[in-house]
Amino acid sequence: VNAEKPLPISQHVYVPDVSIRSQIIEATIPTDSPLVGQSIIEIALPRGALIVQIQRAESVLVPNGGTRIESGDHLMVVVTPEALSELMQRPTDHLTLIMPTLGESPARPANAV
Repeated sequence: VNAEKPLPISQHVYVPDVSIRSQIIEATIPTDSPLVGQSIIEIALPRGALIVQIQRAESVLVPNGGTRIESGDHLMVVVTPEALSELMQRPTDHLTLIMPTLGESPARPANAV
């Protein structure tokens, strides 16, 4: 009998806690950010935050937990209000949040985070 072995399960299991109250924000990674070179799973996003897209130079990526963050990356992040609050408390050299204003399509800079 040729039974297939199951694939190994990652030690890091991340299940985002997004909800109807979630919103989409942008975040930019500064040149000197300590997040540069880390994988998405290593940056320990708060529960309720999910990076759904990365714009890197002229490329658009759909990331996974192993995707490494690079200087200048523009991230599209789905966040719950609680996760957004946690992200806004991170040091200012980690990432800069750009939050949409309700009823406006262009994003405006928020507190540097």
